[in-house]
Parts: sequence; C-alpha cells; structure tokens
Amino acid sequence: MTAADAAHDLANLLAIVIARAALIARQTSEASVRADAEAICVVAEQAASLARRALAPADEPMEDEEELGPVVFDRAEPAARTGVRVLVVDDDPTIRLVVARSLAFHGYEDVRTAADADEALAHLSEQPVDVVVTDVQMPGTRGDDLAAMVRDIHPSVRFVFHTGSGPVEVPPGAIHLLKPASSEELAQAVAEAMT
Repeated sequence: MTAADAAHDLANLLAIVIARAALIARQTSEASVRADAEAICVVAEQAASLARRALAPADEPMEDEEELGPVVFDRAEPAARTGVRVLVVDDDPTIRLVVARSLAFHGYEDVRTAADADEALAHLSEQPVDVVVTDVQMPGTRGDDLAAMVRDIHPSVRFVFHTGSGPVEVPPGAIHLLKPASSEELAQAVAEAMT
C-alpha cells in the first residue's frame, strides 16, 4: 500500500467518523453526550485536514485552512427536499451507506446507491436522477469518466465529486468535495449542484 492509498483510506474512515458523530449529536438529548460527539467531529475534521494535505501533490501548495472552531449543529429538522433524485456511487460500501444516510437525514427522500459505474448506468437506464454524488478513484471506470458517459445520455444531470484524492478537474457546473465531508457539507453540495 502506498502512502497515497493509506491517506485515501484514512480520509474515507474519517468521513464515517464525522457522519456518525454528527448523527449522534443531532439525535441525543443528553448535553454531555452531545458535547462529546461535537468534540469528536472537531478532532476528526482536523485530522481530515491533515489527510487532505497528505493527498495534495507536493508541487501544489494547499491553501491555509482556517482554524476549526466548534461544530454547530442545528437541532431543527431538515426541510424535505422532495423531488430531488440522488444517486450515490462509491466502491466503498460503508462510504456509500454513510453518504446516502446523511443525505436522507437532510431531507433528500429519493437516494439510491451504486457500487460502480456499470451499476450506476444500469440505475440511470431505469430511472434518471437529478444529481450523482460519485467518488473519482474507483476500480474500472473512474467517476469523472462516468460523468462524461452520463452527460452524453442525460445532459441535465448534475455532479458532486466526493473524493479522497487531491485536486480533481471537474466539468463546468460540477462540485468537488473532499472526503471526509460532513453530512451538512454533503447536503449543501447537492443543493448547490441543483442551482
């Protein structure tokens, strides 16, 4: 395993930690448990920043990131985002599940998943979607190649590239979101893709 592979796996793991801790913080009524979950999010987001730095090419300096403050959790229930159809494509089953559940938690009611580009194309042949949230580095067809294929068939589909790898060229109108992303960041990216 290369250092880049290890950093990619770490970014995926941290995405899970952040999503689960955010979910605990939202669902608990105990102040001490909520505070602990929020602290876990802060530390995991700081670790994620380090993982992103490890994934950045050595000749491409990263912008300095602001000091992470306390994570703020809105206790209000998310507004339903009915009518927005989302397909999550990731070869990692845990990431797929966490991203899909995070989006559902934030009100996206029609969220489907696919393990790879072939499965995604099969889903899309049955029923189109509005937004595809996809990893870039997957076995077989890469996420950016999937986007090109989908745009040929369904030009109105929007894309969010949710990847643990460093800078990625994204097509116009697409959004690049580094793993690990919080559930709020995922929901916001999908909302931005729709605008």
